[in-house]
Amino acid sequence: MSPGQQILSFVFRHRVGVWTAIVILCIDQIAKHAVSSVLGVGESWPAYGLLRLTHVTNSGNTLDLFSGHSAALIAVSAAGVALLFALYWPRPKTGVIAQLAFGLMLAGMTGNLADRVILGHVTDFIDVMRWFVFNVADVAILFGLLGFTVDMPRAAAAFVRARSGVLPPACSG
Repeated sequence: MSPGQQILSFVFRHRVGVWTAIVILCIDQIAKHAVSSVLGVGESWPAYGLLRLTHVTNSGNTLDLFSGHSAALIAVSAAGVALLFALYWPRPKTGVIAQLAFGLMLAGMTGNLADRVILGHVTDFIDVMRWFVFNVADVAILFGLLGFTVDMPRAAAAFVRARSGVLPPACSG
């Protein structure tokens, strides 16, 4: 099978995940651009409230850790995207939860990676009661991890069934 055929086969087998990634990545990038266009860095709308849009930039990762290490964060982010594909690429068609989780993770990781490469920082804007400010990509990563966690017992049981033909008692039920 040629590389082009392999890519088309992957897209067809995992079309829910691929479309999820495309849609969420577009929403993430459009939202970041809109906030950057309307609000200056540090500005919030509305000025008070539990949920606000606050334009901040983050050159680090979660909670601005590793700030100023853009090259290392880009390398780690790119490796994370590559690892996600390496783990997911050989899988036959998967369930909807796993596909959604893959799409969410891919969109979130790619959205923040694109920001780091193009802008040198990530744009965050969802401000919940001053805890921390995050973006659509961060939410996608979180829900993608949750989806993989929820799907893990089903995937493990399917793997065991495929290898041995017998479902162990711990996976049944």
